[in-house]
Amino acid sequence: MLDRRHFLERVLTAALFYPAHQLSEDLRGPKAEGLAHRFGVTGYPIKYPGQGATLSGYLAKPDCGGLYPAMILIHGDGGLDDRIREKAHRTAASGLVVLAVDQLSRAGGTTSFDSPEALRKAIQGLPHEIALADLESAYRYLATNPSVREDSIEVAGPQNIFN
Repeated sequence: MLDRRHFLERVLTAALFYPAHQLSEDLRGPKAEGLAHRFGVTGYPIKYPGQGATLSGYLAKPDCGGLYPAMILIHGDGGLDDRIREKAHRTAASGLVVLAVDQLSRAGGTTSFDSPEALRKAIQGLPHEIALADLESAYRYLATNPSVREDSIEVAGPQNIFN
């Protein structure tokens, strides 16, 4: 299990330095299309405990029993939308449990904003300390999920990595 510091270092590394072309090829290329038929996937909205708040997200996982590696999927300035849920499904089809987090959970969630501009402004104004604490809570949630190998939790995002 990762300690807090190591986890946060991975979050920042993934969000800032992951080679965008590689992840994009992994999720959209022929390899991913072939894997999409390997597992049936179940996906649904979830609530999980955060530090001083209840957080929300979307969990997608293979239908087969067993333990799987996991991924925390971070959205960009479009919030947790259908596009991100689709990415979570496609990634789960390759044999991962995917938690697409809603970084705006504390503000009522992505769907509580009435315009794309208000949504972008809220995301851009999100304090880094709060965002990291909420990602740490997502990690803890996945680490205790009975379908997840707690020694294999990674992070991908923000959304522009998938363009």
